[in-house]
Amino acid sequence: MTRLFYYPYKFSCLSNRQRLLLCEAFFTLVFAKIAINLLPFKRLLKHLDRTTIKNECHGRERELQCKNVVWAVNCIANRLPLIFVCFPRGISVYFMLYRRGILTTFFYGVSNRETDKYSSHVWVMNGKSGLIGFEIAHNYVVLFTRPSHASRYNQLASHHKGGFYNGK
Repeated sequence: MTRLFYYPYKFSCLSNRQRLLLCEAFFTLVFAKIAINLLPFKRLLKHLDRTTIKNECHGRERELQCKNVVWAVNCIANRLPLIFVCFPRGISVYFMLYRRGILTTFFYGVSNRETDKYSSHVWVMNGKSGLIGFEIAHNYVVLFTRPSHASRYNQLASHHKGGFYNGK
């Protein structure tokens, strides 16, 4: 089967719920990419500073929602011709989970290596478990977190020699 027909075929094999999730991930990623390029950084941070959710999701449902959203964002980001680095992926995961009643923590860090002086990275955590971008977070020092009340991670990160504190 040629590449042209491969992805539409795979898409047709998915459930309606998975298709809707992939469509939402597509639009959220594109919106995040546009927002990063057009909005001033302070204004973008203001939108990430959401602290309350009326009906917060817990337990097994929370884990399943997190897993599905991360799958959808990575699936779309890896298959589009546009380049979606950690920042739009992190924003997309953060907002998609917020819509589902899951308050996560958005981290922004800079490299703690001399060779990568001007490198930055974004990752999203659900409590102590990583959702997206956390695999290389130990190479970065946390500059800030969103929501702002998550500053306890900043304190822990500043005391941890490797940079990012991952709860271990």
